[in-house]
Amino acid sequence: MADINLAFQGFIDSALSYISETLPAPFYSFLIDALSHCLALFTAIYTLVTSLLSTSPFEWNAQKILPPLITLFAAYLALLSFYRTTTWMLRTTVFFVKWGTIFGALIAGVALVMGNAHEHGLGNYDAMAGLGSIFLDLLRGKGRRAAARAWASGSRSHSRTSRTRGSEKRKPKPWESFERHREWKYDETQAEEDGADAQKVIRDILGGAGKLVKGSGWWNAVKGVMEGNAQADALGSDNKDGTKQHSRKSRSQTKAGGSRSR
Repeated sequence: MADINLAFQGFIDSALSYISETLPAPFYSFLIDALSHCLALFTAIYTLVTSLLSTSPFEWNAQKILPPLITLFAAYLALLSFYRTTTWMLRTTVFFVKWGTIFGALIAGVALVMGNAHEHGLGNYDAMAGLGSIFLDLLRGKGRRAAARAWASGSRSHSRTSRTRGSEKRKPKPWESFERHREWKYDETQAEEDGADAQKVIRDILGGAGKLVKGSGWWNAVKGVMEGNAQADALGSDNKDGTKQHSRKSRSQTKAGGSRSR
């Protein structure tokens, strides 16, 4: 057993010496910390298992179980803390590298545009116009992509609604779910409200057109002509009635004179 331990220790020492010569110092220290935490966790698990298996279950007590358990929890928490710290450092490094690259590229682009404008004798206005055109191109590209996505989603939703429109318009059966009845009632109410809104819009349009026509001189001229024609018709009818009455009176007078002469 002692020979096995010595051989294992020699293998570990030779492996660590080779790794220390191959890897840089920060990576070597990181690897040593990770291996030490993992080894502590495995050692705690091995100690707990051996202590439980070496004794009978009837002989287990707090003095034999608690120390290996505490060691196991401590090793686990240390490894978890090391993992979280390492991942946080990696995320922070990636964040700074990413945004540093983005800002560096933007600053380099601005410097390139300004340098080209200065070399060609252009002013700040042309440089800003160039930058504005670049940003507008980017925004237009995003707008086109967003419009394409919206059109695709709209076509898919239209196809889905066209497939389910026939089933949604029919009145649900009494044995169908309450949710189906409520959706149908909501659709009917929405359709009625849309129809009322459309009728209100049409009435407003017709009313506005009538007010516009009545307020113009053309409407007053037409109205005056129509009223003049009506008055002329009324006067003509009155004159006809007067001539008829006058002829009747003259006829009666001639008849009376003839009877007297006889």
